[in-house]
Order: sequence, then C-alpha cells, then structure tokens
Amino acid sequence: MGGLLRSPVLVLKSPEMHMSYDPIIEAFSIKDRPKMHILDVRVAEAFGRDHAPRSVRVPIEDWEVAARSGETSFDNMDYWQKAITELGIGEEGVVLVYDDGQMTEAARAWFILQYYGVETFILNGGWRVIAGRPELLDAARPLEGGSFKAVPGAGRVGLVDRRILKGQIGSDVRIFDARTRGEFDGEDLRPCSSCGCKRGAPSPITMG
Repeated sequence: MGGLLRSPVLVLKSPEMHMSYDPIIEAFSIKDRPKMHILDVRVAEAFGRDHAPRSVRVPIEDWEVAARSGETSFDNMDYWQKAITELGIGEEGVVLVYDDGQMTEAARAWFILQYYGVETFILNGGWRVIAGRPELLDAARPLEGGSFKAVPGAGRVGLVDRRILKGQIGSDVRIFDARTRGEFDGEDLRPCSSCGCKRGAPSPITMG
C-alpha cells in the first residue's frame, strides 16, 4: 500500500530498548555528547533573530507538506535522503533538535530523522533553556556534511498501515494521539491530504 495510508508510530524493537532509550535530553547533558550536531526546528523568523551556535535550521514546514504528499511521502527515499543531506548530516554523529519549547515540531523532525537512521534526541524545554547560554553548547560540532544513506525503518520508529491499526482497536494495542492540543480539540483545522479529513477532527483510525 502507498505511504499515504500509513501512520507514524513509535516501534520499540525489544523490552531492553523500551527500558533504556529516552529521546529527551537535558541541556546540561549536551557536554557529555561531544559529537552532537544541533538542528533548530523553529520558524525562519525566530531562527533569523537568534539561534544556537553552529546550528542549522530544519525547514519543518516543507517536511510536513512533503510527508503528506504522494510524490514525496516516506516511501520516496531519494527525496528524504537529499533533504537530510542538505542539512549537513553525514553517517557519523548524533543530532539534537530543539524548537520553541512546545516540543511538537521538534518531535516531528525527530521522527523523520530517526525513521531514516539518524540517531536523534530532543532538547527538553527547547530554545528557552539554551537562549543566552552558549556555554551549554561548547561541545556541539558544526554540521560538516558528508555522505548519508537513508534507510527506512533503520531507527527506533516505524510506520504502520492504517487499516491494520484500525483492525487492532479493542485489543491490547494502545494508540496515543500526538497532535497538538489545537489539532486534537478541533481548533487547528489543517487539512490532511491522506484521507481528506481535517487534522483537528477525530482520527478516522479511532472512529467506529
């Protein structure tokens, strides 16, 4: 089935991974990861005003549209390999993403990067915890580019077919809605190209 019928879900490949992996890190622990690269997932205007030293902005608004488009969905490895490589990400190193503190856009970037095999973490608290404190990022490295090969499903997350997921409702499978509060409550009605519904409406997966 095409990528438009699949939904992003966190895949825990083993109980050990579930117990040991935490995608959220604190600002004070950045110094313990000397090969960490920094990605800014805020809007372009905010990035232009100020941003972390040696950070690169992720065009998350373009990524979000691309992920919902048939031509550039998650099945299109060439598109995503190019998009990730353009950030300067190579085969080595660890990536830290941060946004304005709501951690919604950072989580979206985290999912895409993890899905294609980039080891990625989210900064707890976002920009507000590092603004004006460049010493917290002294150990961060600039993104220098290099070869990167996108491998779908290589990270800790994966995709599941919507129809399969709908058939598992009522079983021991737990479904968590990771949209923003505005989308969940119906206040943010951005259209969903995969099914034609509004993103703020109840998900068709959860409807009887």
